[in-house]
Amino acid sequence: MGGGMEANKNKFIEDWGSARETLEQNFRWTRRNFALIGIFGIAVPILVYKGIVKEFNMQDEDAGRPYRKFIYMRIADSSVGQALKMAEEVILLDILGSSSGMRITLEEKGIEYEYKEENMLDKSPMLLQMNLVHKMVPVLIHNGKPICESLVILQYIDEVWKHKFPDLLPSDTYHLSQARFWADFVDKKESYLLFSRNSSFTPGV
Repeated sequence: MGGGMEANKNKFIEDWGSARETLEQNFRWTRRNFALIGIFGIAVPILVYKGIVKEFNMQDEDAGRPYRKFIYMRIADSSVGQALKMAEEVILLDILGSSSGMRITLEEKGIEYEYKEENMLDKSPMLLQMNLVHKMVPVLIHNGKPICESLVILQYIDEVWKHKFPDLLPSDTYHLSQARFWADFVDKKESYLLFSRNSSFTPGV
């Protein structure tokens, strides 16, 4: 340095600068590095943020006051949030005690839906409109579009919400064929039992 004075060396700063230089020279976009960035750059901050919000909500609850609104709450209350919520409108038309298990399926996937119970002796206008061919349940209505027949609905749910765990149908070809067989069997058996118990009930009417 000027004046012939020697600078005081800081080992920590020197080590940090050396490590940073090494990282800049050797860094590569590998799967491992992507995973580390995803975990420590995205997942951890989100978890910390949610933990802080939860702590504030607990304080508000103890104090008997309304929850303070944070970023994600404001988004949910906004017109954008309402539009996103409407974009996932799901309605299930089914009967009490149905063996199709559609309600269990939707809940297992964590899908929010509205359940409308049908009376097959007095079918609702919605059912008659949404299942024009068979006029039978179950019917899944997603954003106003009907999907009919148990197996078709299962496949639709698995494909549309494939990012949600667990998978409903097996990936193995043989096991998939068995699942299709039993789903078809249950559908036909249920229709037959419903018809035999209610002589005034006619499928497709």
